[in-house]
Amino acid sequence: MDAKFMPDAEQKAEEERAAHAAFDAEQERRREAAAAENASGDSDFEWDYDGPDPKEKAAKQRALVESFETLKKAEDAANEALRQRLLEDAAAQRALAAAQRMERRAAEKLRRREGGNDGVGPSTAPRGDN
Repeated sequence: MDAKFMPDAEQKAEEERAAHAAFDAEQERRREAAAAENASGDSDFEWDYDGPDPKEKAAKQRALVESFETLKKAEDAANEALRQRLLEDAAAQRALAAAQRMERRAAEKLRRREGGNDGVGPSTAPRGDN
């Protein structure tokens, strides 16, 4: 580079640094102003937002929570009814098994009392442990 252009290049670099510093200072000032406005709670800034307002959003959220709680209660009630039904079925199965055992024992007792007149008689086959 020529020596005569050197001061111009340095001057342009200095001007560019000054412009960046001014831009950074303006950005910082805007951030501070926005933070102060948010902290005060007074906002003249208009939101361009088509969604529900906070009250509508809160009402929808409450409705969802209530719906979930209702569904959860219904599910819990159904699970309890199913548990009771399973307990009743298990008790009925035990009672049926007990009745079948009693019936078998009564039939065996009757056969023994009648002397085994069931046409089969005692087995005369040799035992399998020879």
